[in-house]
Amino acid sequence: MAGFLDMNDAAAKTSSEWFDDVTLAGQIEGGINANVSRPANGVNFGQFFGDRANQAQLDQLTLTVARAVDTTASSYDVGFMIRGLYGADGRYFNIAGVTDRLMTSRYQFIVPQAHIDVHLPWLTRHGLDMQAGILASPMGVESLDPSLRPFYTLSYTTEYSTPFEHVGAMFQWHLTDHIDALFGVDTGNQVSFGRGDNNRAAAGYFGLTASSLANGKLSLTYLGRVGPENATRALGQRANSAQRYWNDLSGSYKISDRLSFTGELNFLHDEGLHANTYSFVSYLSYQLTP
Repeated sequence: MAGFLDMNDAAAKTSSEWFDDVTLAGQIEGGINANVSRPANGVNFGQFFGDRANQAQLDQLTLTVARAVDTTASSYDVGFMIRGLYGADGRYFNIAGVTDRLMTSRYQFIVPQAHIDVHLPWLTRHGLDMQAGILASPMGVESLDPSLRPFYTLSYTTEYSTPFEHVGAMFQWHLTDHIDALFGVDTGNQVSFGRGDNNRAAAGYFGLTASSLANGKLSLTYLGRVGPENATRALGQRANSAQRYWNDLSGSYKISDRLSFTGELNFLHDEGLHANTYSFVSYLSYQLTP
């Protein structure tokens, strides 16, 4: 059982070496959502991020300062990530009580990630990883970061059936070389504390991820989420107890050295709204060159 800190190892990494691992990165994304039908109101129906038809826009201009932790280390490690984003995408990732009242224009500034990361060599050989602060939702196969998703546009599953941002803490416990347990607690989807919270109850994640199965070809992740998400101004005090349940199963399979399949199945039930949603998204990707 891991969990004992070797003071010599801890002292070996000086403060200057720790700062040597800090990185600074910038990224810019812009584009246009073409619509050959040219809607009279200029809006792509049902789309959040690509809502403007045939209009070029700056989606994201991001700046990130970070230090990644070594998730396989046998000793303690501490890191962080702070990311600022300016652009049209910021309108839909605002967190109430943090940046929701900062700007009202089409292009807005948000802080999509600002968290402390800690690797704890506890309980199992690969230990436990924690992130606490402003966190991106771990659910789904698409993310706000365009470098981590396959397409410029986002699926309806991502836009309507998975959470976006949280204030809270999330944990990844490495049970074996292939299986991790996932869990966490937060204030809710895109809300913070005090007046920034639409109700007075917390929500949280639980799940498992399995990687490098079937001779390294298959990876699967199941994430469940439970918590009230409706506002008290809409449901009154019942908003604190009317639960919303997410269930999301995603995975990828490497069919060949170049061809891969990715899929996601999502089911959501909301007690307060008496509503259910079901959705599925999938795609194939082919690597053209090394």
